[in-house]
Amino acid sequence: TNSVTLGAGYTLPAEIKLSKVVYVKTGTYKEVLPIRVPERVAVVGDELRSTRVEPAGQQTQSSDTTYSLAGILHMKSILDDQKSVEVLNQVYHVGFYLLISSIPFLFLANRGVKKDDDLVKSLDRLR
Repeated sequence: TNSVTLGAGYTLPAEIKLSKVVYVKTGTYKEVLPIRVPERVAVVGDELRSTRVEPAGQQTQSSDTTYSLAGILHMKSILDDQKSVEVLNQVYHVGFYLLISSIPFLFLANRGVKKDDDLVKSLDRLR
């Protein structure tokens, strides 16, 4: 039906919510945790006590520590270089804006020098 009758002429529409089930066969499964299960999804084991999902444990071997640290330090140096490039780009941006903002001042200075030259030439005529 499309609705639930409450009596006295009132009806409540039925809400259909789809759900999914993930069936897991009997056995022990080592997973990288946490396992994220979406809303309205059920994880159902084949048998009550013979289906186990456990943490996979350590992902890297302890003998790989030196290589892992070397990789992390290499990534850090790359990121530090990237930051210095970003700072250098910001300096270039500031220089560009200073260059553009100096153009009106150059125009005003040129106009002032021209007025001074005209004044000197007019005084030379009076002599």
